Amino acid sequence: MKEKIIAFIVCLFAVIPNKEFHIPLLANTNLWFYLVLVSGFLGFLFLFSKAHILAKIILIYAFINCFLSKAPYLSFSAYMILVIGASFYLLCLTIRNYDFIYKAIQSVFFLNVAIIVMQKIGYDKLLNFGYTQAQATYWGTVGNPMILGSFIICLVPFLVAYNKHNVWPIALVVWISHSSGAIFSILAGLFIYLKGKNKLFIIAVIILSLFIAKNKVITDYKWGRWPVWKRTISLTTKQHPFFGYGLGTYKVIFPALSEKVSGGYPGFWEYQNTKGNWLAWRQAHNCFLQILFEIGYIGLGLFLGFIGWILYKIRKNRILSSGFILLLVNMTWSFPTRMMQTLPLLILFLTICEKEVRYGCKI
Repeated sequence: MKEKIIAFIVCLFAVIPNKEFHIPLLANTNLWFYLVLVSGFLGFLFLFSKAHILAKIILIYAFINCFLSKAPYLSFSAYMILVIGASFYLLCLTIRNYDFIYKAIQSVFFLNVAIIVMQKIGYDKLLNFGYTQAQATYWGTVGNPMILGSFIICLVPFLVAYNKHNVWPIALVVWISHSSGAIFSILAGLFIYLKGKNKLFIIAVIILSLFIAKNKVITDYKWGRWPVWKRTISLTTKQHPFFGYGLGTYKVIFPALSEKVSGGYPGFWEYQNTKGNWLAWRQAHNCFLQILFEIGYIGLGLFLGFIGWILYKIRKNRILSSGFILLLVNMTWSFPTRMMQTLPLLILFLTICEKEVRYGCKI
């Protein structure tokens, strides 16, 4: 029964349309204060769970960090979501059979393939009003080509574990997305999975891909991600290196502090109660740098320590380690930890890896 509950949670989140949503302003109500206190209680209760010690420290550190935040309301609200994720993590640790979960995730993939086909031939009258993919607002069920590529990458470890023949439709969808980040994530996973001389082949493919797509990659990073990443590191290092600006604050504080900093996209932007010019990015498109900005070098160090411990422990399991590397590379160019559609998938895979470390469970 638990397996079916988890499968439905993961997959119902995976098919949420990629629309803007707002957290209602509840800061002046008893309900908000109560929810914060309940979240804090659950965070400290997490100390007595079977989670890894670093996961426990991260959750408590995040709660204390909210008091140091430059936007406490956003941070305490984000902490509620973090506690929900931690609770889901504990639930996932109790899974014994993944068969139904794999089938559910396979169904999510089939749904996206069907919609992508309709979009490709101009018959998507559900999300794109019958426009061709060149005119489309949506790609798959989640959004633009980059987001689609990141979303598919988060499905890959489960799809390949369920049926290795999934590699062919996965490759086709990634190619359709034209997401260079998704392609390099796949190649990184293959590099870890393959043995011997096959690794040289992957290196050759990576070099060839960089040469063929060099103009696109240079443009995307020089005028997009690279200025954002430099600005993110600079703001954190110079102003709040230890504790950052506060959990969940990047989407509001970073754009406000980056007016007139050229990122290749000049123009006016407005988000909730914040307005500005130039760098309108509300996500760093790099999970590690966004964590750095929000909870500082201390928080990033704890996070890297936790995932580094897991990666070291599963290094001899080629399937898990390749999936782990694939997801880590995905996190360096996109923001899957900030997407409702992918966060449950990441938590589920993390627990699979941790169960392998503890009990020798196989994916």
